[in-house]
Amino acid sequence: MKNNQKQMKNSSIHIIRDSDLNYEECLTIFVENNTSLAVIWSISSTTCETLGHLLLEDFVHLHKTIVIYQINNEDYFELPFTKSEGKQVLSNLQSGQYYCEIILRNSQDQAITIKRSNTEQLTLNADRSPADCYVWKKKELQQEDWIRNFSGYTVYDEKS
Repeated sequence: MKNNQKQMKNSSIHIIRDSDLNYEECLTIFVENNTSLAVIWSISSTTCETLGHLLLEDFVHLHKTIVIYQINNEDYFELPFTKSEGKQVLSNLQSGQYYCEIILRNSQDQAITIKRSNTEQLTLNADRSPADCYVWKKKELQQEDWIRNFSGYTVYDEKS
């Protein structure tokens, strides 16, 4: 028994259940100071590594954006970011409902959406014209399909 314990002590064993790992991604949008929206995001290091493998590029080289959607006008703008976590305050917005998504894109223009935020209502006393500091684009009308749960497997052909 002691010999087995000694062998186990020298080998590299990773016990996941006992470790304090957090794989939860965070993307939240909320009203700040009754006049602005704030976006907070966090992407775990495990997810960063996995996305790098999926998109065949290191995470640091991926084009990372948070896309802010205004539901009422079906408009959106892209907010580039570089760090895996942060906060951005969005001022000079119109009244309306907003949500956002984190989208990563590689150099071959392959993209993956990794998180969608909650929806938040921004209500202002005096409505403003659209802010010039953001490049608003019209959202293409298409059916949004979100797969809530997904499971897959691979079947390998036997060698003859």
